[in-house]
Amino acid sequence: MIFIIFAIIFISGLILLGRMVYLAHHDHLRHHKIPVSSSKMVKEEVRLFFISDIHRRTIQEATLSAVDEKVDLVLIGGDLAERKVSLNKIKQNLLRLRKLHAPIYFVWGNNDYELDRRELEALLETEGVIGLKNESKMVTFADQQRLCLIGFDDPDNSSPVIELLEKPEEEMPVIVLSHRPSVFEDMGENLAHEVDFVLSGHTHGGQIRIFGLGPYTRGGMKTIHDTPVLVSEGYGYTSLPFRLGTTSECHVVTFIGS
Repeated sequence: MIFIIFAIIFISGLILLGRMVYLAHHDHLRHHKIPVSSSKMVKEEVRLFFISDIHRRTIQEATLSAVDEKVDLVLIGGDLAERKVSLNKIKQNLLRLRKLHAPIYFVWGNNDYELDRRELEALLETEGVIGLKNESKMVTFADQQRLCLIGFDDPDNSSPVIELLEKPEEEMPVIVLSHRPSVFEDMGENLAHEVDFVLSGHTHGGQIRIFGLGPYTRGGMKTIHDTPVLVSEGYGYTSLPFRLGTTSECHVVTFIGS
């Protein structure tokens, strides 16, 4: 009887372990539609592809092939890699993202700083990826639609002076890209109200949740300072190649004039 009990426990453990590995490598492509004031929109829709927390994973080509809409912009929300991830692997992931045929912007996450900073910066520049460290960029598309993209550095490595960020002089969507959602949470409401949408990651949704409990809350669409905020549960994993109660995900975000 004891042998049977241990056998059941052992088999159940193997099944759970297999499930956790599967969840860590099974992609979900999330779609979100965000209304923006029509006064800020020239074209009917602006579409972004957002991915964060890739860490050790290789982006699956099948997942990118499932993005069947034209993408205007690709945004990487930090933790593109981590310690011991080779530059060749990072380059492979960037080359795959370039197949979306859109400009790529990147903000640093805490794990990105575990690599040689100069080597990573050189690779990003070679691959045409635009890094933002507490900077604002006015992005103009071919059809003259413009948006203001504000990219925050990881707060453990710098102290952004939010008030000094360039503000758009004309009506356009204002997007914040920040690895950690806490950067926007800590922003004063008078500044936050100028922002139309926030993209962030970092938390992995807790990555492994036991009985629904984890070190962070689940990701998803949230409202902070009356502003819609997307907290991605991330594409990859850290420490162990497991997930439980969370998903490996990337996102297509469509802004629609309202």
